[in-house]
Amino acid sequence: MRSIVFFLVVSVAAILIAGCDPGIAYKPANWKHLRNFEFTNKYDGFDLELRGFQGFIGSKGDITEGEILNTENQIQKIYVERAVLKANNIEYVGAPNYRNENTIHDTQPNGRQHFSILWNFDKSLYEVLKEPVELSLVIKRGSSSQEILIPMVENKQ
Repeated sequence: MRSIVFFLVVSVAAILIAGCDPGIAYKPANWKHLRNFEFTNKYDGFDLELRGFQGFIGSKGDITEGEILNTENQIQKIYVERAVLKANNIEYVGAPNYRNENTIHDTQPNGRQHFSILWNFDKSLYEVLKEPVELSLVIKRGSSSQEILIPMVENKQ
């Protein structure tokens, strides 16, 4: 009986070790850490909260999620209009609001607009996330747009 249990434990451990890619993670440089793998930065008229890039090195995609906090004293539509990841001198265009669950709505003062950006790559995250890494988000507020350039650094722990 002991030998069967030992064999099963060793077999499961070997499968898990052989079948799992190590992880890779990038975070916004010089942003304030909020919790877990979420960061924030202040801009004129809004604050941006963002989850860094993280996943298995063999993954061919990622989802960036975050929230835009309306710091203006007026109601406004505020959302991510365009997202581009620039890594290793190549640009990858993301799909903002790809889930359609977060409809763009009027955001109250101190209200939040959630966003999700889908990234599909033709190669693995390990091949994509080579420095320099920069995230470009075009934030639409009312009738104006503002590009936010976010340098990303590897999260080494």
